[in-house]
Amino acid sequence: MKNYTVDRIEDKKIAVLLLRENESIERHVDINLLPVQIREGDIIAASFYDDGSVNEIKVLKNDTASAKQTAEDLLKKILDKNK
Repeated sequence: MKNYTVDRIEDKKIAVLLLRENESIERHVDINLLPVQIREGDIIAASFYDDGSVNEIKVLKNDTASAKQTAEDLLKKILDKNK
C-alpha cells in the first residue's frame, strides 16, 4: 500500500488523491469507495488493482494529525514573523 493525501473532493462524487512521495501523481476515486468519515487533508494508505479500482484503504489518523499540526505550526511561524 502507498500513502496518499485526500487533496480535494469534487462535486461530492470524486476524491482526488495525491501520492505522498510525489504529489504530482493523482488518483481519482469514487467517494463511495472511501470510508464515510474521509475529509480533505486526511492521509490514507491505499492499494489499487491493475484496472485502477480500489483494493484496500485505511485512514492514517496519526499521520493526518501530525501533518495538520505541522501545517498549523508553519502558519503560526509565518504569521508571527509578519508582526
